[in-house]
Amino acid sequence: MLTIDRDVILAAQEYARSVGVSLSSLVEELLGSMICNKPEPFATRWRGSLKIVERDEPRFQAIKHKYLT
Repeated sequence: MLTIDRDVILAAQEYARSVGVSLSSLVEELLGSMICNKPEPFATRWRGSLKIVERDEPRFQAIKHKYLT
């Protein structure tokens, strides 16, 4: 049985939504990384932190279209 304070659950749900994962997967990943001493995946660590700077260059526009649309 696992007991977690309601306020912590609500804050964790909000955080999970902000990074685009379910609360269950967030908890599973965090506990798993603590147990296995695995480093957090790059994508998880940086999700939502990197911002795209718009450029008016054909190559940038092609890459943006390919990967972000």
